[in-house]
Amino acid sequence: MRSEPGAPTLANMSAPPRSTVILPRLVAGAPIEGDAAGGPARSPCPARDVPVGPGGGRLLSQALCLARVELPTAVCAHLHMGYGAPLLTKPLGLARALVAIARHADDACAARGRSRAARLELDRVGELPEGELVKELTSRLESVEWPHWVPRIGMVTPFGMDIAVGMDRQRPPKIPKGVTCPLLSARVVSAIRGPVFMRDMAPTLTHLLDLFGSTTPSGTWELWLPVRPGTVRSPATAPSIASHATDREAP
Repeated sequence: MRSEPGAPTLANMSAPPRSTVILPRLVAGAPIEGDAAGGPARSPCPARDVPVGPGGGRLLSQALCLARVELPTAVCAHLHMGYGAPLLTKPLGLARALVAIARHADDACAARGRSRAARLELDRVGELPEGELVKELTSRLESVEWPHWVPRIGMVTPFGMDIAVGMDRQRPPKIPKGVTCPLLSARVVSAIRGPVFMRDMAPTLTHLLDLFGSTTPSGTWELWLPVRPGTVRSPATAPSIASHATDREAP
């Protein structure tokens, strides 16, 4: 196959049925390591700061970690209950716990008081029929306000079981290093569809019905934002993230 420099290339496809396709001429992109004259390194556009949530901040070549979500840990830590608590391991236990927490999320008391009220509420929520439970849970999730660091769309990395072998499942776990609010954790998880996070879609309850009962048994995910290399800076070195508090769009 031969062509003149700078001209489109004609390529004959030998496998029948034979056809001809036109390959567009490649265009050199803007230099990012340095120009042809050996000038200083430059970027085609200034790198910008992107806000991240709890557990986020890692910057890879093609993606930025926005947050880490450990849903069962956030729920159990809020309720001061172990993973093996009978009220949580019953069918629809996680869904009932989320509804109980949501019913007292706006109580005018300290966090300890809201946790105690939610534990007491679990007994009452346990009597809800499945249809009413699902309806209330969906309504509660839809009312959760998105933080400024949540993008319209992102990538999701699930994790396998990371609970230590031999740990006491009846003792409350430590507060997770990522998102600590169980309702926000549930709202993020309800926007996960396979490997994709979609903020503006209606909530799905696929991962929210039973403790460790979803396709990701650990109930742990990381939310990532795809970025072009050099277009964002790691929040660890960024001078100001607060100035971009209203930026919720993907690059």
